[in-house]
Amino acid sequence: MPSIKAKRNQMYLLPPVLDDWILSNHPARFIVCFVESLDLKQMGFKQAPEEGRPPYDNDMLLSIWLYGLMKNVRSTRKLENSLYDSIAMKWITGDERPDHNTLWRFFNDNRDKIKEVFKGTVNMAIDYKMVGFELQAIDGTRIMADVNNDKTITEKGQKKRLVKIEKEIEAIMSEIEKSGKEAEENGDSKNDYGIPKELLDKEEMRKAIKASLEMLKKEGQKEKNPTDKEARFMKVRGAGIKQGYNAQAVVDSKNQIITGAELNNISSDSKELTKMIKEAEKNTETEAKETLVDKGYYSAEEIAKAAELKKNVIISFANKSKKGKFAKSNFKYNKSKDEYICPEGKRLTYGGAIIRKDRGNKKEYTYICRDYCDCKNHKECTKSKRGRVIKTINEEQLINEMKERAAAENWKEKLKARGKIVEPIFAHVKERLGLRRFSVRGMYKAKVQWFITCAVYNLKKIYGYQLNYKARLRLPET
Repeated sequence: MPSIKAKRNQMYLLPPVLDDWILSNHPARFIVCFVESLDLKQMGFKQAPEEGRPPYDNDMLLSIWLYGLMKNVRSTRKLENSLYDSIAMKWITGDERPDHNTLWRFFNDNRDKIKEVFKGTVNMAIDYKMVGFELQAIDGTRIMADVNNDKTITEKGQKKRLVKIEKEIEAIMSEIEKSGKEAEENGDSKNDYGIPKELLDKEEMRKAIKASLEMLKKEGQKEKNPTDKEARFMKVRGAGIKQGYNAQAVVDSKNQIITGAELNNISSDSKELTKMIKEAEKNTETEAKETLVDKGYYSAEEIAKAAELKKNVIISFANKSKKGKFAKSNFKYNKSKDEYICPEGKRLTYGGAIIRKDRGNKKEYTYICRDYCDCKNHKECTKSKRGRVIKTINEEQLINEMKERAAAENWKEKLKARGKIVEPIFAHVKERLGLRRFSVRGMYKAKVQWFITCAVYNLKKIYGYQLNYKARLRLPET
């Protein structure tokens, strides 16, 4: 049977219509529709001057970036190549072909507006009723910076090198001194050998190390990379300890839409709880009923802030207290009498308060057991001869109340949903969208890259949702 061969020299009787070359439900159409729904001028996107050659349209350039990132195309040169190779890109641009310099300039000029584009995806998801505001989860993922980790200078590492260099210098000096004595004993008066080159090299190295330590001290840093000075060492899943950034996300449970995004260079999540809740509320102008977070966000200060803001936070508590019957966590606080009750029913009454400067000028309250002399559990409870003493701050009392709530409301069961809500998003971002390592340097630029990646993720979710929504509306044939 004859095969169908490519007719590359086929002439068209009438010129083809570009719009016929992509499907009516193609994602390129959706991206253009989304961008056209934004008022880029009002958002502050840079407008071209009146004089000179007509510029490429901002809507077109933003559509190229968003569709390219959706297809895991990140570099401007690859985006430029796709304008020749991809039929969808030809449709987006109307077969116009801005070069990689134009694409770079557009993105560079409008970095500070990308967060508004992300917010636009959140608003579109809300319009589609994809955000429920019943339950949200917050989490962070560490993403590698665009640096060579071996070139990072750390205070700890430099101090070790300094000790080693000084020992080597001392050994060389000892050898010189020994050689000099031997020469004197042998009656060799011509012992002027000059300073060895090895010693000069070591001295130069010592000066350089001291200078780097002085620089770190002056800047108040513990580590620094010459390529990306703001990246920090942190544990990156699957890669070990690497220089990177901590990317944060708030995800609504209904359709896994990212409602809040941020990025910092601190490996711990403990200071991010209220900041991320506020970030999501700023984007959505609506408060979620419940927020799930893991124990990485455990901070007495942050939990107190959330309680003050009347946020319903469900958290996995870090169990740092000692175990056993007489652990501090087993002493129950009686708010009406302002006293603690031990597991044996004995009272620990108020004994005064002091201001702790080492804890941010917080007030520390002391509760003392007065009835310890005849207590049979005295030695098991405390090593102090004066009886058991409990020291606490306001946040600890609040946390104890929350722990009682956690047990009564079975938070452990609720928290099982947290991983299913937020962790698949990070997997998708790294595997499908290719953001395992930032392609830009500096925290601000990395933050912008995180915002646009979150925007693209949301657009993919909305596109899939509206396709399925239209499919559900189709009536069966009669």
